[in-house]
Amino acid sequence: AKVAEPLAGWAEALEDALLAARLCSYAQGLALLSAASREHGWELQLEQLAVIWRGGCIIRARVLEMVRAAYAREPALPNLLLDPAVAAEMASRSAG
Repeated sequence: AKVAEPLAGWAEALEDALLAARLCSYAQGLALLSAASREHGWELQLEQLAVIWRGGCIIRARVLEMVRAAYAREPALPNLLLDPAVAAEMASRSAG
């Protein structure tokens, strides 16, 4: 049976929305870690956090490679969503 038109593409749209939400969550969390690092003098390296999380933590999400690459390009990136590759990924996942 053919899928009804209103439901066509819903799985892809849901996948796009999930990735966008995960990127926003990582951006918010990493911005908080960065602010705490500055305030407390922790000298966190966000790229290394992404490597560690991807390598052995419960949150081994593939999206962490995108996070790692963003902070490798610009260690002082003020927000993950400002990275050109992440911004392009977000734009490609947005509807209409």
